[in-house]
This record gives sequence, structure tokens and C-alpha cells, in this order.
Amino acid sequence: MSYQLSAISYQLSAISYQLSAISYQLSAISYQLSAISYQLSAISYQLSAISYQQLAISYQLSAISYQLSAFG
Repeated sequence: MSYQLSAISYQLSAISYQLSAISYQLSAISYQLSAISYQLSAISYQLSAISYQQLAISYQLSAISYQLSAFG
């Protein structure tokens, strides 16, 4: 009987460690997904910055065009 209780105890300990391992794996996945999310956000901000730079160039070219028209 004592051996059976010890066996059960070890099995429960093994299950506990397995659940802990799963928990750490899920945490790792969570951090990886968060990292991907932040990277996508960074890319989004970079694309927005490029868009605004293109708009700025467009306005600068328009200003030059108007200045040249004034001389014409």
C-alpha cells in the first residue's frame, strides 16, 4: 500500500511538472506573439512616416510649381 501511494505521489509530481512545462511554453508563445505585434506596429509607423514624407515632397513640388508660375 505504501508503495502504491508513493507511486501515485510521483505520478502526481510528474503531472505537476508537465503542467508547469506547458505553462512556460504558453508564456513563451505569448511573448513571441507580443513581439510580433510590436514589430508589426513598428512597421505600420514606419509606413506612415514614409507616407507623410511623400506628402511633404508633394507639397514642396507644388510650392515650386507655383513659384515658377509666378515667374512665367
